[in-house]
Amino acid sequence: MALGGLLKNTVCFLCDGTALISGQIGDLENAAVYEQFENLINSFIKNNKFKPQVIICDKHPDYLSTAFADEYRQKNNIPVYKMQHHYAHLLSAMAENGYFKRAIGVIFDGTGYGDDGNIWGGEFIVGDFHRYKRAAYLSYRKLPGGDKASREGYRMGISLLHEFMPESRIKKMYKGKNTELILQMLNKNINSPLTSSSGRIFDAVSSISGICDVSSYEAEAAINLQKAAENYTGNRNKPYSFEIKKDICGTYEIDIIPSIKAIIRDRAKQTREYIAACFHMTMAEIIYKTVKKIAKNENLGTVALSGGVFQNSVLLKQILYLLKKDKFNVLIHKKLTPSDSSISLGQAVYGALNF
Repeated sequence: MALGGLLKNTVCFLCDGTALISGQIGDLENAAVYEQFENLINSFIKNNKFKPQVIICDKHPDYLSTAFADEYRQKNNIPVYKMQHHYAHLLSAMAENGYFKRAIGVIFDGTGYGDDGNIWGGEFIVGDFHRYKRAAYLSYRKLPGGDKASREGYRMGISLLHEFMPESRIKKMYKGKNTELILQMLNKNINSPLTSSSGRIFDAVSSISGICDVSSYEAEAAINLQKAAENYTGNRNKPYSFEIKKDICGTYEIDIIPSIKAIIRDRAKQTREYIAACFHMTMAEIIYKTVKKIAKNENLGTVALSGGVFQNSVLLKQILYLLKKDKFNVLIHKKLTPSDSSISLGQAVYGALNF
């Protein structure tokens, strides 16, 4: 029995080689949704005389699905395995495509609990259904306000700008916002966890380019940035620059700051649509060049794409073109979505093959 994540939750029961995945239950932080989550599990177990042999849940210590797993284990003496969020994403794409060898996973989303305790979300993972390793990631940035930044994208925008821009200029750019407070948070490391999230980079660029500062619904900033890219009809553009280097552990680290500096320069002379189009090309180029490095090192030719960022059709089309041009075997979600609603499948198949 696999319990998925916290947001866009689904539950997957795997029995006799068949995976039964619930419809999307929703966000478990909502009391009514959590009650539906409990009722669905209890009803399925009772009506199908299903006795879980192992429970797989997310590694995040504060997820309600994880708390449910711990409580169920105590009551029923059933082993629980807590699985890294982005590894589950990788395996969900592989399982859906019936692929059971090693692959490179590009997992781009908003948030997931990392093995180092930081917030992951811009991950390149090499793995199969038994083990994995992190091969590359977007450089860590401070996330002022934590979860608040997923709605208020300008917070991450200020964080990126703070790395190279004078504070006086940032205050001028974000006049009317609580910029002074956010700068203090960044300077004093107050409620500013580190994140490699690609989703927050999309939010930040949407804000910095003047498209959307605050999302009134989930992913509004990223959606509007995508729409702007789709509306670009000018001359052929090109990706912004970025840097791929190795950290002290030998893992590839991708620095997006050169792109942000270029976006600031373009604000004065280019349209928002141009900036949005260039940024999407940049993210596709980051994925392409990083995958090529990993593929060479690991002697691999299969890439799996998962995570909510790949709901962005502009990015998906561009990266599919680049990877397939180089003859990579690319696995994408077809029956499931790349969002968190798919991870329960990856969790369940992992449990079936390892316990």
